[in-house]
Amino acid sequence: DFMLWVHGTPRQLQDESRPFVGEETDAFAQRCREAGLRIERRNYAEGLVPSLDMHFDSLRCFCTSVEDTDGGDKHCGFFSSWAAAERSEEA
Repeated sequence: DFMLWVHGTPRQLQDESRPFVGEETDAFAQRCREAGLRIERRNYAEGLVPSLDMHFDSLRCFCTSVEDTDGGDKHCGFFSSWAAAERSEEA
């Protein structure tokens, strides 16, 4: 049984200036289901204000399996925290 994971953030999937991204993602997932594939959607940072940092946070939030206990929204804010730490070290 093959499972396909589709990851995204509000920054990607709900951007009013690029609505085609969310539309194409939904259409892709639907076509995969119709072909018999199992789809696992992971939308990170739901309910937060979309930002570019959110997009980079998703790299740390990535869930890599159903059993993954280290991924998920608990890492939202990782990128801005890391960037602030880098700036303070440079000062």
